[in-house]
Amino acid sequence: MRKKLQLEAKSFDQIVNQRIKKKFAPFVHLKLKNNFLYNNPWRFPESQKISIKSKTDFVLDNCKKNSKCLEIGCGLGTMSLELARNNHEVTGIDISSDSIKHAESFAKKYLNKKNRKKIEYKNISFGKYKTAKKFDRIIFFKSLHHLINTKKVLKKCFNLLNKNGKIIVVEPMRKNFKIENALIIYLIRRYLPTWKNNKKNYNTKNFSKDIRNIYNEYHYIDSINHTKSQSPYDNSLNDPKKLIKLIKKLFKIQKIYYTDSIQDKILGGLRGKNYIKNIHFINSLDKFLIDNKILNGTSIHLVAKKNEINS
Repeated sequence: MRKKLQLEAKSFDQIVNQRIKKKFAPFVHLKLKNNFLYNNPWRFPESQKISIKSKTDFVLDNCKKNSKCLEIGCGLGTMSLELARNNHEVTGIDISSDSIKHAESFAKKYLNKKNRKKIEYKNISFGKYKTAKKFDRIIFFKSLHHLINTKKVLKKCFNLLNKNGKIIVVEPMRKNFKIENALIIYLIRRYLPTWKNNKKNYNTKNFSKDIRNIYNEYHYIDSINHTKSQSPYDNSLNDPKKLIKLIKKLFKIQKIYYTDSIQDKILGGLRGKNYIKNIHFINSLDKFLIDNKILNGTSIHLVAKKNEINS
């Protein structure tokens, strides 16, 4: 396990360093284009607002005033920056030493002196993290699916929370991505201008293959049917039913909803003069598909309160 954890850290060191070399900044208020990202919501300011800022806002909306927060797997600091910027006290931990190094740099660059003091970063795995502190909120912002033994992780969160403390979870749940999701994405990529010139290779005989490729793309399955995740522990948890069942043993769920039935695989890939208009069209379609139970959303948004009966 120790070797795998080292590989996990190394994988994210490489990922973040590649992005930093391209002048990437994980701050949702900069309104910068990241043209090196071909199909990622971080590419356009408008898609950042819809796909990323909406998620950071969900976390902020569920933090009480001046909360003491622990963010597990803080990465480059997207969520931690938002928390500190809104006067919450934040401890951000991550296994990637380079992520922490860059996160500290971003805090100095983008926060005023007062709010900068509200962030403390630590390069450590959650398993090894020890503290006498108690927190009002523990946050998983696209990180819980990288942690093994979810039951043990949640138990530790329970013990680190103050009375009436809450966990806030914003996570991809890839098991919700079905072939039907891939079909709708295929149709949109085919008929809207995207980074892929699909019209050039139009062939009705390729329907099945093309749709299956999109399904595999989301599940990180390569051409020879092998899983090819971005790190050793990626996708350790991908089933929302399993997650909810484990959370209910220690917490009372207060809010839960889903987004991203299709949009996270399309927004950053749109092109053409009407790409902003199409970003909003896709966002509205995504909500319609989920609200009418046509497709499952693949990003869970969940808030759960510590159940004092289990104390």
